[in-house]
Amino acid sequence: MQAIAAARFSPPDFSQIETRFDSEYGVLWGFMNPKPRPTFNSLLLSEAREFARGISDSGGVLLHGGQEHAINYVIEASTVPGVFNLGGDLALFQDAGRTASCC
Repeated sequence: MQAIAAARFSPPDFSQIETRFDSEYGVLWGFMNPKPRPTFNSLLLSEAREFARGISDSGGVLLHGGQEHAINYVIEASTVPGVFNLGGDLALFQDAGRTASCC
């Protein structure tokens, strides 16, 4: 039987999420850095999905510095001082409400 190795996760250069890896403890950091202001927006949500999917699809193995490392912990944080829970993009929500069909 032939074994197929899972793809190893190598975080892409996101525009709304900054990543760092601490190889000593196997900690993968994902810092939300939404632009233009600290709100959830469609690009941040898309990148968050891609970040989580990459970790899951790799079986928790990260390619870092040319070596494979186990991801023991994932910590999500914010680059905005004093802010972790981001607000919603009201303009995006309003637009979604206008374009959504009702019942």
